[in-house]
Amino acid sequence: MSFSEGTLLAGMELSKLSSTWGIYKGDVERHDGEIVSVYLKPSLPPRFAFKEFFAAFLSKLFDVSTPDPYLVFIPKDYGSTPNGEDFSGIFCFAMEIKKYPDMSRNFSGEFFESSKVAEEFLKKPDVALMGVFDEVLYNQDRHHENVLYDGESVCLIDHEHVLCKNNKDVELGDHNWMWSIAKSASELSFRRVEKKVFELLNSNSYEDVPRVAYESLWEDLSLVYDKLEVGGKKFLKEDALTYCYRSRAILSLVQRTCDSHKLNQMSFPL
Repeated sequence: MSFSEGTLLAGMELSKLSSTWGIYKGDVERHDGEIVSVYLKPSLPPRFAFKEFFAAFLSKLFDVSTPDPYLVFIPKDYGSTPNGEDFSGIFCFAMEIKKYPDMSRNFSGEFFESSKVAEEFLKKPDVALMGVFDEVLYNQDRHHENVLYDGESVCLIDHEHVLCKNNKDVELGDHNWMWSIAKSASELSFRRVEKKVFELLNSNSYEDVPRVAYESLWEDLSLVYDKLEVGGKKFLKEDALTYCYRSRAILSLVQRTCDSHKLNQMSFPL
């Protein structure tokens, strides 16, 4: 996995994007000399920033669209931002700027009250894959503001709350945003999405992903972890083990999640 490193240039400003930690916009000079504009999250605690990288790296293995990650250094003499925050001398997570908005700005709050509109969204090829991605990373923080959507393309952002080890045994589909949208649209739409997710789970060797991730991502993950100064290797190992557990158990989670008629959530008999 390749990712870009760079140094923040003067003029970082607080963006209008909503975020618990605040999102800034700034120009970064990459190591190859190119200057790019990015969104930065310098207020994110180091481990949360690391999880952003974790998800961004893994999204490439899953063919899920996420903004390309940047590891940005803020110079030691950078000084305070206009609102008085000083991030001098740290590395932080940043991401490329996508040209299309999140769903909260693209549509009204009643977007999914129209079953027709909801079903059109659910037919997009990336949507079922988004559900699988969130299951494997155990992401319960998916909502309108962290799905970028222009009517055609879907791109996922904000992953600082993934890989919660205390809930790694939660059954498939619990609090999955995509499936809740499908349920609110129509029964036919819900069954269609469930079938697609089940097909994805059966057709892809998700049990092999931890090994592939270890071989191709470990060096970059360790580098990012160290530069963010998360501390020790405890959390790196903890997040990796939680991810491995979820991805290896994903098919058994499908089988365990069943009703009194011994049908799993996809309505296939067990």
